[in-house]
Amino acid sequence: MKIFVIVAATLAGATLLAPAQTGARITLAGGESIIGELRGGYEAVRRGVFTRVDERAPGAGLRVYSPQGATGYTFIARERIVDVTRGVALEAGTTDRNATRDAWLAWRAKEREAIETLRALRHAAIEARALAEIPPPPPTWLERFPPSEGWKPDLVDHLRWRALVLHLYPTPEQREWLANFDAWYVEYVAWLARQVPPPIPFLA
Repeated sequence: MKIFVIVAATLAGATLLAPAQTGARITLAGGESIIGELRGGYEAVRRGVFTRVDERAPGAGLRVYSPQGATGYTFIARERIVDVTRGVALEAGTTDRNATRDAWLAWRAKEREAIETLRALRHAAIEARALAEIPPPPPTWLERFPPSEGWKPDLVDHLRWRALVLHLYPTPEQREWLANFDAWYVEYVAWLARQVPPPIPFLA
């Protein structure tokens, strides 16, 4: 278990030792702990201002104050807190404070990295959901009636001959193809232009 110690004291000089203070140990869900100064109970931002609330209130958390030289405090959401132990001694020596400040800054950097990771995952989830909601493009006429399955221009005359001579009329699928023959033919001509002509057989 990693423990980050936070000292809230003021140095008057490099060699001055501040008197020992007491703080609290906040154990987090990830197994880490922070020792720092708590100047109040659970709070939540209401209209841009921290307000005392019940720990079960939405957005509730604790403000843990940092050592001298670090930036103010960090706000830890209630969902991340496993346990709070008060009355923990805060070491205030100059050397310990420098190590504590480094540990605190490392914690803040790790926290910012976690926030950026969550933000990236949230954006990725939003993009994935948006892409999932976009319907796929409809198939082209050539995909619905491919030449490889017999859909070719000469089929028009064959269907007319069957209707006139044999009284065999087009199926619903054939009628749809005939109704959209012009659009299909445009795609057919473009497809035909992309085909590689077969090699000319060798004449002995």
